[in-house]
Amino acid sequence: MIPKLQYALDTKTIEETLTCLSGGIGEQADVIEIGTSAIFSEGNKVIKCVKALYPDKEIVADVKMLMPTARGSVPPLLDAGADAVIAIGSTDETMIATAVDEICVKRNKKMYTYIHVENQEPVQDQVLDKWKRAGITNVIYHSVNPGFMWNENDTNMVERLCGYGFLVTVTGKLQLERIKDFKGLPIYSFIVGTAIRNAENPLNAVKEFKEMIRNVFS
Repeated sequence: MIPKLQYALDTKTIEETLTCLSGGIGEQADVIEIGTSAIFSEGNKVIKCVKALYPDKEIVADVKMLMPTARGSVPPLLDAGADAVIAIGSTDETMIATAVDEICVKRNKKMYTYIHVENQEPVQDQVLDKWKRAGITNVIYHSVNPGFMWNENDTNMVERLCGYGFLVTVTGKLQLERIKDFKGLPIYSFIVGTAIRNAENPLNAVKEFKEMIRNVFS
């Protein structure tokens, strides 16, 4: 499987969001992630606008959802056109199961569970067992090693997550040359933001990431 390229937008307005996607960038990305700031400042309008322009792309709302909000603030985002939301990891199995039921079962949408790993503290097996029992399928692994230097502890954690059957996405100031570090791992997708947005030619940066992913994983 060739991992997907997920373009994460750290924008504040609809206009800024559309500028970041213009010139063919939105067409090149496999997944478009709308950041928390844009959603907070523009509401569901930014989701509707991006989905209307890119109806065939998976649109992810990065609201860092807390599990209790699955029945409150999240449904309007899904109704506006979001295909998935990003949720903060929880250890309350009943709460997780409720969120999975509301988002994945009733609405046939995705929920990415966000794992922010600091100081190489591993996620305990008991937590992963709860997630599996509650129906979580997608997880985002975010390492915060300096410079996002992928190391053995990160590799072991991703291998554990894959071994549990999760679809694993990785992120963390990801640079082009780091893609090679994941060779041999069944990665579901890579989230890239600043390396594309701050590039001299963002469209070329997207193409370079996709080419590197194909070369490493084909």
